[in-house]
Amino acid sequence: MHTLISDIRYGIRMLARKPAFTALAILTLALGIGANTAIFSVVDAVLLRPLPFRDPDKLVQLFETESAPGNFPMTGQDYLDWRAQNRTFEDMAVYSYPTSYNVSAAGEPERAQVVETHADFFDMPGVQPLHGRAFLNGEDQLGRNHVAVLSYAFWQQTFGGQMSAINSSVNMNGEPYMVVGVMPPWYRTPGAGDLWVPIDATPKGLGGRGNHHLRAIGRFKPGVTLDQARADLRGVAAAVAKQFPDSNADETAVLVPLREQIIGNTGAQPWTMFGAVGLVLLIACVNVVNLLLARATDRRREVAVRVALGADRSRLVRQLLTESVLLSVLGAIPGIVLAYMCVSLLGNSPRNPFPQPNPLGVNPAVLGFTLAVSVVIGILFGLAPEIQSSQVNLVDDLKSGGRMASTVSRTTRVLRDVLVVTEIALSLALLAGAALLLRTFANLRAVDLGINSTSVLTASVLLPRGAYGTYDKQLAFYDQLARSLSNAPGVRAAAVTSEIPLEGGSNGYVKIDGQAENVTQGELVEWTSVTPDYLRAMQIPLLSGRALSDADMAQTAQVARKLVDLPDNATPPPNLEVPVMINQTMVRKFWPQQDAFGRNFHANGVSMRIVGVVSDVKICSLRQAPIAQAYMPLPGLSARDHIQ
Repeated sequence: MHTLISDIRYGIRMLARKPAFTALAILTLALGIGANTAIFSVVDAVLLRPLPFRDPDKLVQLFETESAPGNFPMTGQDYLDWRAQNRTFEDMAVYSYPTSYNVSAAGEPERAQVVETHADFFDMPGVQPLHGRAFLNGEDQLGRNHVAVLSYAFWQQTFGGQMSAINSSVNMNGEPYMVVGVMPPWYRTPGAGDLWVPIDATPKGLGGRGNHHLRAIGRFKPGVTLDQARADLRGVAAAVAKQFPDSNADETAVLVPLREQIIGNTGAQPWTMFGAVGLVLLIACVNVVNLLLARATDRRREVAVRVALGADRSRLVRQLLTESVLLSVLGAIPGIVLAYMCVSLLGNSPRNPFPQPNPLGVNPAVLGFTLAVSVVIGILFGLAPEIQSSQVNLVDDLKSGGRMASTVSRTTRVLRDVLVVTEIALSLALLAGAALLLRTFANLRAVDLGINSTSVLTASVLLPRGAYGTYDKQLAFYDQLARSLSNAPGVRAAAVTSEIPLEGGSNGYVKIDGQAENVTQGELVEWTSVTPDYLRAMQIPLLSGRALSDADMAQTAQVARKLVDLPDNATPPPNLEVPVMINQTMVRKFWPQQDAFGRNFHANGVSMRIVGVVSDVKICSLRQAPIAQAYMPLPGLSARDHIQ
């Protein structure tokens, strides 16, 4: 230990003699180590650590299948059957997709994402609020569900992190809710949102069969394996399908481990970035090796003097390696500061592309990784030049001249040339990866959305139920909004729509005349409700027929009023017809090599008459192939659900 301390002191003095060299080497290492530490923080939080829940390996995400490919959210009635009839689960809980609410607290009203959950939603994974409490049993019943739990970010933004937020009142969509708790800052999934409120867990509140709109998680019992739980729920789903063949004929249970569901397809991204910054660190090491080689040439006389005085060669190598490791550790200190800043920015960014089941930060495991990396790279980049420095020729080096010194100089130049070639190769590898990434980005930007987004502005509108609780009020608002915007200065066209491209929406099955009677099979069709000027506002080409008109809006309003007045589960009256436009993909799927103009299809007991065919529009993502889409006059036939 005494020798080690002596070597460290001597190394510090030697580094202090060359401040320019030391500063350049530390800066180079700091960039490489800082980048690696920051990305390793992401890898550690996303991929290495288990989920921060109680027995996380027993938590699963629940889905259903249909005749259409893919996994679908739960229906309320199926969820109740699964929960009541299974034998392998401790508990299950449902929660909704985030929904935009108008929220008013201490300041101006703002838009917030609200998730409706079961009362025991937070108890199942074992997550405790940072302040206050979670929901109590029974608070997911209608009349008792006007309580709310805030996310940490919303608490900080809206209430300034004040404890007075607990038990205060928040107005959401015109209705008062009492704040009972605040979640920890790291909690973002499952069920991420700005606020959580209890769902109406009654059978009516959860919705009927066929309406796949709820997400669900479950925890199976101790001693039960995933395969056993999967077989149990599939048996329950099969029994439900026999009991309700019209709605559940092709449905079965799908269980996905919660960790797999959260990470999804993003698991390879952190490793890819980790490999990229690893190359950056190697380039930094090569740069430092070049600096050390130049410094080692200047120190050959010093080493020769120490050997002449009796210093052992292995002792010299240890001394010189101590200096290189010390230099690496000194580079790690600002690297950790840089990593902390990057991780803080990434963790607080609303556009963070990585899932965050665990808190993202520079924790002890990350610091241990940084220390290990610093020691290893200190040995690696210091070994070659230090061995060269220790291999001295006493006579020639003490004379500070001669042919041997010239030979060593040529050897050093060869080694430097090899290092330069290595550095160029690593840099080209990084540049090639960056070029491919930019090319992919350019190709995505060049994808045809099916619209002309130039000079198009969008805004979202949420109508509170208290002020717009009837269909006529909603229709009058949308009509006035579209007309007012159309008459605004500088506006060429304005329209109101239920969804915009790339954001997705709702879909359902259709029945084509002459095909099977079961309307819960076949292809799903995306539904979009629009006002007449939608095609002109988005500049979507009309291929045949005509666009929707004000007369179509009035006709759809009459049909919607009849549907609103129907009792629950009642069959719509016959001869109800709504004009719609469809896209090219829908024509190809249902009427291949035929003229779809003027044809009819049925959805939810209503006949849809095709009045126009438009070009395809990207609905959910740039990479997704076009899917069948139908446009109906706004607010369409879903007004009944919105009003209820």
